[in-house]
Amino acid sequence: MARKIFSWVALVLLEAVLITSFIIFGSAMPTGVLVTDIVVSTIILALLFIDIMMPWHTANDGATQHLGAMGVRWVVTIVYAVAAIAVMVLMQNYSFTTQLLVQGGLLAVMLLGMAGVFSSKEKIGQVYQQESTQLSDREQVRSAWHTTVEKLIDGQGMPEDVIERVKVVAEQLRYVSPSNSAQAKELDEQLIACAESLRRMSVDYELNKERVAAYIDKAMRLIEQRKSAFSR
Repeated sequence: MARKIFSWVALVLLEAVLITSFIIFGSAMPTGVLVTDIVVSTIILALLFIDIMMPWHTANDGATQHLGAMGVRWVVTIVYAVAAIAVMVLMQNYSFTTQLLVQGGLLAVMLLGMAGVFSSKEKIGQVYQQESTQLSDREQVRSAWHTTVEKLIDGQGMPEDVIERVKVVAEQLRYVSPSNSAQAKELDEQLIACAESLRRMSVDYELNKERVAAYIDKAMRLIEQRKSAFSR
């Protein structure tokens, strides 16, 4: 809260100094040009204030989303500020109408650039969310098989060779890449279902040993298919 208060106080003081400076040192300038320069300078100050003190970042943003948008935004702000100041300095002897048209054109280009920033931020956010979902799906599969291995080890009556085969399945999951394809999602769900079935059947291995072996074989086949399921 204190940071926001100091930030706004600083902005107001800077704006006051800016206007006062223009009035004192630009008294010889035509009124229209003076007002235009004050407005343009205020816009530049506001953009810098937003970039430094009020970044477009919320708790729901990913770090990649924020940093990616920030880079584009800074480029837009700096290019506009340099161009607008150059017009103010180099076009002092031009008519008010000419300066107003040029500054208006620069402002329009800057607004288009900011629209591009929002578009870039949204796109980066979509990619970030998509990658997070893919990683989450893969981790759920790994977690399911890790839990299965632990349950088989902690249980009784499960042959060592069966446990080793299940460990191989869990190890093979390390080589599965994240994917956003429908096939990958379906295979992930089947792998989780296999792991859950093995945990249930491990309670009575002698009764279910053929089904246990079949599920382990099925899991290995699913993993081989999953390794070739790439993102769209």
